[in-house]
Amino acid sequence: MRGMDLRPLLAPRSIAIVGASESPDSWAPEFERSLRHVGFTGELYPINPKYERVWGRPCLSSPLELPRGVDLLVRSEERRVGKECRSRWSPYH
Repeated sequence: MRGMDLRPLLAPRSIAIVGASESPDSWAPEFERSLRHVGFTGELYPINPKYERVWGRPCLSSPLELPRGVDLLVRSEERRVGKECRSRWSPYH
């Protein structure tokens, strides 16, 4: 069996956050603050069709707008979004 490269999971260079929001009722702002706290300096892509900007960054409306090569996607959205992500990036779909 071939070993998996876990670097994108354990030390991602880019992270997309589906459901990004500045709402205090959401976990996403805490996740973003935690990334900054631990010194994450890679690309961060907030995704939420409800907003044009989140955390001072342009907000994408769909995972389909992401560039190829994003290392890690964190989501808290509905299944449809997960299906879009899996069909585009996962080698296991």
